[in-house]
Amino acid sequence: MSDLQRKIRSLPLRLKIWLLTVFVLVLAYQVVFSAPVVSSLLRMAMPAATELQVHVRSSSLFFGFVFDDVVLKDRLSGDSIFSADQVRLKWFLPGFLAGQIGVREVGLRNPTVSLVKRNDRWNTDALKSDRPRKKTEESKESSPRPSEIELYLPVRLYGAVRIEGLRFLLEDHSGERLRRVDLSDVDLHLGFVTKTFHTIPLNLDSLQLFDSLFFALNPIRPVQFEYSEFDSVQGRPTLMLKLYRETLENGTAFLSRLRIDARDLSHRRSGMDIPFGLRLEHDIQYDPAKERFLIRRFRLESGPDTWLSLTGDFRRDESGFHHMEVRMQESSIDLDRIGPFIQRLTNNAVETGGRLSLYPLLITGRLDRLSAHFGLSGSNVRVRTGKSVHGVPTAQIDVRGTVDLYALGLLPVPEGYSADHSLAYGVVREAYIDRLELGYNGASLSGKGSLHPDQGIVLDLDLKNFALGQFTAPHLTATGSASLRARSGTDFSRITVLGLVRLDAARYLIDRSLSGVQNVALNTDLDLVFPGRGVRLDIRKADLTGTSMKGASLLRLLAAGELTFAGGQSYTVRLSGLDVDYEKLHPLLPGNLRSDLEVIRPYLEKGAHLDGNAQIHMEKGSGVIQASAALLLPSISAEGLNLQADMSTAPDGVRFRRIHLHGLRGALNADLTGSLTGPPGARQPYLDFRLNLSRKGMLPVHENVRLDGTVDISAQIRPEQIAGNIDIRRFNLIYSNTACVQKTAGCTYYNIEDLNFTLPFVHRNQMIPVRYETMINPDLIDRFPDRPNLTLKSVWSNRSPDGLVVDQGFYFLGAPAGGARPALEANLTYKRNILEGRLLRISTYRPLKSGEKTMAPVYRTASGTGYVSNGTIELRNLFFNVADMKPASMEYGAHLSVHDLNVEPYFPKADSSYDGIISATANVRGANLADAVRNINARLAVYRISKDFTGLAVRIMVPSDILAKLVNNTLEIPAMSAELRGGLVYTTIQVRSSGIVSFSRLVKPADEMIRQERIPLAEFLERTRKETGEFQ
Repeated sequence: MSDLQRKIRSLPLRLKIWLLTVFVLVLAYQVVFSAPVVSSLLRMAMPAATELQVHVRSSSLFFGFVFDDVVLKDRLSGDSIFSADQVRLKWFLPGFLAGQIGVREVGLRNPTVSLVKRNDRWNTDALKSDRPRKKTEESKESSPRPSEIELYLPVRLYGAVRIEGLRFLLEDHSGERLRRVDLSDVDLHLGFVTKTFHTIPLNLDSLQLFDSLFFALNPIRPVQFEYSEFDSVQGRPTLMLKLYRETLENGTAFLSRLRIDARDLSHRRSGMDIPFGLRLEHDIQYDPAKERFLIRRFRLESGPDTWLSLTGDFRRDESGFHHMEVRMQESSIDLDRIGPFIQRLTNNAVETGGRLSLYPLLITGRLDRLSAHFGLSGSNVRVRTGKSVHGVPTAQIDVRGTVDLYALGLLPVPEGYSADHSLAYGVVREAYIDRLELGYNGASLSGKGSLHPDQGIVLDLDLKNFALGQFTAPHLTATGSASLRARSGTDFSRITVLGLVRLDAARYLIDRSLSGVQNVALNTDLDLVFPGRGVRLDIRKADLTGTSMKGASLLRLLAAGELTFAGGQSYTVRLSGLDVDYEKLHPLLPGNLRSDLEVIRPYLEKGAHLDGNAQIHMEKGSGVIQASAALLLPSISAEGLNLQADMSTAPDGVRFRRIHLHGLRGALNADLTGSLTGPPGARQPYLDFRLNLSRKGMLPVHENVRLDGTVDISAQIRPEQIAGNIDIRRFNLIYSNTACVQKTAGCTYYNIEDLNFTLPFVHRNQMIPVRYETMINPDLIDRFPDRPNLTLKSVWSNRSPDGLVVDQGFYFLGAPAGGARPALEANLTYKRNILEGRLLRISTYRPLKSGEKTMAPVYRTASGTGYVSNGTIELRNLFFNVADMKPASMEYGAHLSVHDLNVEPYFPKADSSYDGIISATANVRGANLADAVRNINARLAVYRISKDFTGLAVRIMVPSDILAKLVNNTLEIPAMSAELRGGLVYTTIQVRSSGIVSFSRLVKPADEMIRQERIPLAEFLERTRKETGEFQ
């Protein structure tokens, strides 16, 4: 037995156990922290989708780890996620027992962080854990934030971080082109040592815990940057930031220095380099003990220009109040210098020029009464975006004010501070816009403003020569100007706006038709009110005037009202007057609008006046409308038309409680009641309508028109049918020309006398359209009904068609003598959606000439003047098939008979008298009013015509003047016919020669006829108009 064994056996048992335990622990320590085991544990800790390669240089529980050649990859793509030449984690564990906690070094040498995307998957997705994460519910209970954290034991912290040559790489292969961002040569140094402490303040006082602090980002060399996709940006910009603690003569302070220089960075596009040329520097000092923040230098430059250069000082005085002073030293921004860079960067979409300055800028004073002065100036600033050019030749803005920053609650309040609760927005004591001058594309804007807690906001603006067309052309062009004053309380619950807005030389476009030049001016006084939600517009006055370029008044609108947009919509409008001088306005309207209004132009010759009130409330698809309006058209009547409306709307329909029209001195009354039920686009009518025009004695409804009698129309409109009645009794109308109104020579008037018409009707909306032939009863006898429901006594004038005055009146239709037939009589019915009449007769009469003897019946007036028949016109089997009210389904037809009608009085007087009697028959049949010309068939046969009309008839039906003269002088026309088919007129003229030589042998030997076929309808009608007008 050796001596060692004897010594071991002689040791006490406890000591033996202790030594054995130490041996096992040391052995386990050596095994666990051996390089293979540490390497294996690290690989096991990584997610399964990753692959880790690492060489363990040293590993120690007491002193840390050092790893070489670290590479972490994505197994699926093979792309690297992280790599480094060396990773160092060093500490001194025994120091923890003495309360000195920290890491001696966290070091990375040439690390690379890579983010690579392929097939819409990032390589970093491999780091995601497959285990579902448990969601922890955050406590909704909020507790007051403590001012500091107290520790159980006093500690001292230290640490050091050193990263050399960091590279960050991002690649995206999922797009059409590779997008790549590469930032390298990034150096970062951090080191700190704190004092021994047992509380951590949760404010800036925590900076006083540092005994030493140093942070540096690239303090020596620039970084390397590269970006590429469609363009490329590359270079070596300077990106330096230092933050450290330094002991000065008057105490300890934290200093920060920043330097960013992008002059070595270039942007390559289209083979051209675009330098950035930007530099940013700052030198800032902070003293925690004195709470002083000093900006020695803050400077932003571009090339030789200094965009921004300022200094500042923030400190606390002995009484606890803070003071601030920020002063702008220099500011000049040359947009011409950076213009090429912006132009190339945006592919010539944006171009800039001119000069801007942010000088002056001055903030000074104690924080509870901090004064600020801001300024902005510019000269010859221009910005082109696409085809739009924005030019600002001058710009001057000066703003000053006084604020209380303590009211924000960001800084501790000193003991001597007293809060002022009357401040605007809780911060502003007062503010002024001393100068606002801005030029823009030939326009100028000037103004002033102020803000006081007791007076609110006052803003005066003056705009001149603003070319509106640069934004609204071609729809609207004008030169705008405005002079406005706006006032508001500090809560903006009510904004008052009053002033004048003008549009000079305005022209507007409607469907490619341009208006004439006009001037428009709006003088207004209104309030914008903001209740709990929404907005309300209270208009006390809206005075709109329109004038021509010569100053002539065209229109004027004077109105007031209240418009509410909050939840629902509510409108109350009071229209004091709308006056329109249409005769002066008409030439200035767009051509298409003038054409549309040409029909009503006679009624607007003397202008129009409209006034009334309206109340409209809409909410969630439902609404109520109540309105009353009066329209006065002096050209029609000295009395206005009054419209009253009381209706409501809902998602399922519209209800008309009453729509009432009243006018013409009480003679005209119209009412509409009922509802339209159902959703929009499929609403069904349940309406009752009635119109009544009743007057005893002639009522002037226009300076040229007077009427009396009764017109009563009523209708019940339902989804399945429209039923009603037309009742016209003893209706008379007199039309006089302007000469009669002015009582000058040439007075002509026309009388429509004693019109009576009664027609009950039922139109079935759901009736299937049928052809008219299927509804004709062949057993009906063509006889005149016993009691006609349509009669017209006469139509006469004080002048004959040739313009001569006729003392007893010239009767176009009918006669004043008793016993004579009415001018018009018929019995019309409307059944099965067809308006039809078996016979409609038109009777004409002429005065009996002196000494004339006739076998025809003579009808005499009370004065003894005799009248004899001058011919009749009869329409038999007249019908108009309304069908389903669609033009394509409609059809019409009639058989016309003319019996011995003397048309001689309707032609200009000839040198000698002639026989103008004509007898003829005609048939007309048409269908599909959507294409009426090609769907009309007509045939006219004239079997009696005077010899004096021979040339007229031939010139209409035969376009040869020589042939017409030959026929007129040598031949007789016993008959002629014309047929209309498919828009073409086919004519046939029968001629008879009175001599030995037959003309027919020269023209057409087979028979004695002249044919002229295929005359277009428009040409035929134009020739008829021309020949009848020039007939001699």
